[in-house]
Amino acid sequence: MANPKDPFAEQQYLMACAQLRVGQLEREQANYEAALQAFELAEEIFSMIGRDIDENRARLDIASVYADTRQYDRAEKLYLSVISAFKKLEVPSYACAAIGNLGNIYKDQGRYSQALRCYEHVIDFYESEKDARNQMLFMGNMAIVYQQRGEYEEAISLYEQSYRIHKEYGDLRGQAIVLGNLGTVYQQQEQFQRALDCCLEALQIFQQLEDKKNVGIFKGNCGEAFLRLQDRERGIVFLKEAIVICDEVLPMAGGFFRGALAQALAEKGDINRALSLCAEGEESVAAYPLEYATFLCRYARIQIVNQNLGRAEELREKAERIAMELGVQPDSSLVKAIRLLRADMGLDNLLFTEPLFPYRGGAS
Repeated sequence: MANPKDPFAEQQYLMACAQLRVGQLEREQANYEAALQAFELAEEIFSMIGRDIDENRARLDIASVYADTRQYDRAEKLYLSVISAFKKLEVPSYACAAIGNLGNIYKDQGRYSQALRCYEHVIDFYESEKDARNQMLFMGNMAIVYQQRGEYEEAISLYEQSYRIHKEYGDLRGQAIVLGNLGTVYQQQEQFQRALDCCLEALQIFQQLEDKKNVGIFKGNCGEAFLRLQDRERGIVFLKEAIVICDEVLPMAGGFFRGALAQALAEKGDINRALSLCAEGEESVAAYPLEYATFLCRYARIQIVNQNLGRAEELREKAERIAMELGVQPDSSLVKAIRLLRADMGLDNLLFTEPLFPYRGGAS
């Protein structure tokens, strides 16, 4: 390490810290190229003056930009390198942060067993440090994994624990996130009124916080709940508003909600507009396996109405391949969507009757 009393080293250190802050601000605004440039400059300066821990903090931020931009292979490689470095430097808190981020990219890729192992490690660490806030944050992430696998009771239990802690600390944003996630679980369990109540409460909080991304997401979730409660007109209005917002701040969600809106319009008989919405939305949702498979099921059902059975078959087969790769559980919303689609096509429902790759904990 450089001499801390060296004026040049001190000046360079302050410059690098400033670049870290610039990078963080740019990342918050989704200006990923500018964020990456700032983080890389900070890494270079920290390396030059021998600040090993800070150099790896910058590398951790670089990996997060890769994750944000779905460069998952690069993010995974860098996270693993950073974890190793922090362990050698004996900085367990930073190693734990990197492990948690690694779990997040595994979750986003549908690599659920690997994600759960990361989260278990992180939760155990924060419990030992008596850091309830971070412990609950990753319990929430673990709950999302259980939810995506269709293990809803485990997910609800974790969400409820997380909500209590967020409320205890007065964390309004955290409460809203958990409420929204609970709403999606209830929707997947076909408890549509409970789902709507949770999502509307979360939406109100996010509007109060001026959180545009989550306003878009939960307008869409509310729209889907309205549709399931047979309130088609309000459902369509909410979905259209969600798409406008999400196209600006979260294109994947904009694509996903196009699928929901397309299904509603197809049920009204507007097949051409429904097909157009599906064609518009497919590319933006394709990088997200769980959402994409659900989208494909909707797209296939619309093709059935359009009497294009060949295209419907292609879409169904692709959705089933994704479900197999994800190892989703028999009670998951995706499997329910596949079964409904197969029934519409006059096919048996012998697939997905047993748990796929059930998670048992421990090392792989």
